[in-house]
Amino acid sequence: MKKDNKLFETIFNRIAFGGSYYKGTKYGSPNEFDLYLVHKLDHWSIDLVIDTNHNKVGYVKIKINYRGGRDPNCLRYKEELKKITDSNDNLDQNKFRSWLESVIMSAFNTLRRGPSGYELYHGGRTYYMRHKKSGPAFTIMIGKPNGDDVFDVDLVPCIEFNGVQLSSGYKKYNEDKRPFRVVPKPLYGSIWNDNLLWRLSFSENEKVMLNKSGAVKSIIKLMKKFRDTHNLQSIVSYYMETIFFHELENHKRDLDQFVRRSKTWLFMHGLRKLREALEKEKLSYFWHSRLNLFEKMSSATMQNHANRIRNIIDEIDNKIDNDKLILARKILTAHESNYLLRGPGYEYNYVEHEKEPAGNWNCKIL
Repeated sequence: MKKDNKLFETIFNRIAFGGSYYKGTKYGSPNEFDLYLVHKLDHWSIDLVIDTNHNKVGYVKIKINYRGGRDPNCLRYKEELKKITDSNDNLDQNKFRSWLESVIMSAFNTLRRGPSGYELYHGGRTYYMRHKKSGPAFTIMIGKPNGDDVFDVDLVPCIEFNGVQLSSGYKKYNEDKRPFRVVPKPLYGSIWNDNLLWRLSFSENEKVMLNKSGAVKSIIKLMKKFRDTHNLQSIVSYYMETIFFHELENHKRDLDQFVRRSKTWLFMHGLRKLREALEKEKLSYFWHSRLNLFEKMSSATMQNHANRIRNIIDEIDNKIDNDKLILARKILTAHESNYLLRGPGYEYNYVEHEKEPAGNWNCKIL
């Protein structure tokens, strides 16, 4: 890809792992992986102005100011960047996605194409790759010659920034010297110039928080299993992680005690906090309280989920003293409960239902 595209060669930095598997909150057999295609705009004399002064919290606008004058390198760089910027030198996520898709497709077209997809040889075996677009990601489905899928890889394009603290109400996230990223994710509810707004991602900071959280990662896995068992698919994984991001912050002063509580207590605590958020119809984005992560869910769905979870919590509370397996039965499906109670004659596999999902420049925050 670097050989075939000058701009990609210039701004591509590295591949970084992402998603729940990378954070350690995915349960069951890994069947999908997120890979960030990290780009950095830290070449020659440019300033990046990150604009947070708009009403779309969680998104930023990025403008490039060129300081290189007539420097030939800067002029060549500016000409290349026109492929992903508008006429006012703002980064355009639509152009960026289209440009990167063309780069990836050019790479695919160098591979031999068989009846089941593009052929990939590895470890003496032939695998087949197919692809599709899904939101900001470019999904590659890797399968065996017989047609069985092996796993999916989501290539998530992003631009990374180091040493920057956003203003306009964003939490301090730079204490651990972790970068933040912006992703060309389409905005929910189209507005004028939405192609210039980029979705923020603090996945590196979130991973650090979870790594310091003791058993909390295991509890998030259990909550995701609970969600799948009860078919609460409107509750995406990031909501459950966010519940615990808030709790870890709320218990900063007694964090060691909090994360050492029993897994039963932590699970029930997380379930109650999720129910409370659904009842209030609000779950604040951890990094900025003005963004409600539930904004896409209907009121009827939120209240339905809250009522179902409340009934399950009440049943667990009423029976747990006399029924030591009540919690397991509420997390597992009936078939899985039979396996637990009756032995390996009942075979099953866990598969999570949800699709997973510096340098010579200055950066000003508006």
